[in-house]
Amino acid sequence: MPSHEEHCQHSLKRYGVRGDDIHSYIDEPCKLAGQGHRVYRHDTKTIMLVGEIFGAKYGRELAESIALDHITADHEEEVRHRNNLTKGVNSETARKDSGAWSNKGNSLSRLGRFDEAIECYDKALKINPQNANTWARKGLVEEKLDSKLEAAKSYRKVIELAPANDKITQLARQRLRELEGSFSSAEDPMQVLKLRLTKGEITQQEYRDCVELLKQ
Repeated sequence: MPSHEEHCQHSLKRYGVRGDDIHSYIDEPCKLAGQGHRVYRHDTKTIMLVGEIFGAKYGRELAESIALDHITADHEEEVRHRNNLTKGVNSETARKDSGAWSNKGNSLSRLGRFDEAIECYDKALKINPQNANTWARKGLVEEKLDSKLEAAKSYRKVIELAPANDKITQLARQRLRELEGSFSSAEDPMQVLKLRLTKGEITQQEYRDCVELLKQ
């Protein structure tokens, strides 16, 4: 795992401050639990708590970013170590890794680092593409990036995977209706064509034929 000094050097290089007190706070449980300390103070709640405790000194956003980088570095090193110990990743390990990437995406989204959040959600979904919650989170962030077509695809995956009466399915249906409404009112016919292709209302060949007609 990265040492205290390695964490501090990373923060200094990226943010211009070492953040010694933040790194010490996050790793404090190791004095009692040894390497098992990463079970504690290595979650989304810790990032928020660091913002509250050290926000007056560093600014809340910077403090939370330092904490996020620390927790991410520890997690990624642990994943690499675990994969080196086994030839393959069992299903339980895969679920944990997928959840960790998803949680990191949630934290990045909260910090407004939407592009990085999408990268994390993609990594989580590569491990576990059946996670409707991650698809929903990804869709919400894609909307914030104004990637409406991609968001619509993500919401359709939620509806496909989650039970019909689930709250997350209801959310996905609501967001999808609003997106489709915005597409339908768009003046750009290309947007309408792309929407119809996404919904499966036209084939790839029909889409290409219509595009060629619009170019004429």
